[in-house]
Amino acid sequence: SWLPAVQARIAAAASEPTPFAVGGESGKAGEPGDRSVMAKAVAAMPAAEQQAMIHRMVDGLATRLKSKGDDIDGWLRLVRAYRVLDEGENAAGALTEARRNFSGDTVATKRLDDLAAELGIKG
Repeated sequence: SWLPAVQARIAAAASEPTPFAVGGESGKAGEPGDRSVMAKAVAAMPAAEQQAMIHRMVDGLATRLKSKGDDIDGWLRLVRAYRVLDEGENAAGALTEARRNFSGDTVATKRLDDLAAELGIKG
């Protein structure tokens, strides 16, 4: 029952810049390739491989946000990703850290609060 949600997150994450090109013409490291090719390739993977890839992507996002915490959209994606993965404690922890990073920004704080309410995350 969770597979469609995970596949939707994979497709959304595939629109993020990746450290390698998949398809497309550039083929240069750091330049995104054809996202639809990547999304199709991921969707064709066995579930265990999909899960491993998803976790690597989420871990990479979390690592990036620890060093560059001023990306509100990144924090929103991270909280949502943890929730989709049914990692409630990680989602709440990321939400707390994001709120700390944006404590003086009422617009960002409102976005975080709205997401917390939407996902049913306390705190």
